[in-house]
Amino acid sequence: MPLYPCGTAPIILAHRGGALEHPENSRAAFEAMCDGGFCYIETDAQVTSDGVAVIFHDPVLERTSDGAGMISEQTWEQLQEVCAGDGRPLMRVDEVLRDFPEMIFNIDIKTEGALGPVLAAIEAAKAHERVCLASFDSARLKRARLAMPTVPTSIGNAEAVRLFTRAQLPRPVRSLLPAFGAKYGGSVQAAQLPLTFKGIFVITPRLIRAAHESGLAVHAWTVNDVETAARLIDWGVDGIVTDRPAFMRQELGI
Repeated sequence: MPLYPCGTAPIILAHRGGALEHPENSRAAFEAMCDGGFCYIETDAQVTSDGVAVIFHDPVLERTSDGAGMISEQTWEQLQEVCAGDGRPLMRVDEVLRDFPEMIFNIDIKTEGALGPVLAAIEAAKAHERVCLASFDSARLKRARLAMPTVPTSIGNAEAVRLFTRAQLPRPVRSLLPAFGAKYGGSVQAAQLPLTFKGIFVITPRLIRAAHESGLAVHAWTVNDVETAARLIDWGVDGIVTDRPAFMRQELGI
């Protein structure tokens, strides 16, 4: 069964662990999601100078930790002195996969150098069936699929453009095209997209239909207001990526 089935009841993905409800990408945030009965966490991976995949969004430490400088210029041993926004140590990707075995992680690989270490962390934790890999870089995702074909992925920017273009075609024409991502044997499972890009509406009912025709779930990010989320769900979106997961669940009843 796909990690992200399409055309089913919508899911909530806690963006960076629910960054408006808890310190982002922190152990406290992940624990809160687990304790609250959530299944899906969206998170990010950077890499240290000695090749350790670390849960962190920014390339630099200052915004969400008590550290300073580039993560890529520091070793894991040095980063063990740094605390996240919850006052607790930063987390490795393999550590998170080990410590939260009941959670499904959507991991955004922030740099090319992080790809290999993230794949190694998945292998070490035997977490192939509960991770989805994401990146804006379509070429990076292609390399991930080739290296670890059993791990689901979303689509990158170049693929998103292709999907958007495909959605503008009449349905009889779309039906003549091969399924989107078919050459990867089903590892491409989700189109995780912003609502708009440079003033153009990206997620529309037509795009959702086109994605579903190829077996792709559509996840909208980052949605923090109930009215927008409810409209997207009415259109058939499969997932809401939000900084307010507990609030959204309460208001939307999903």
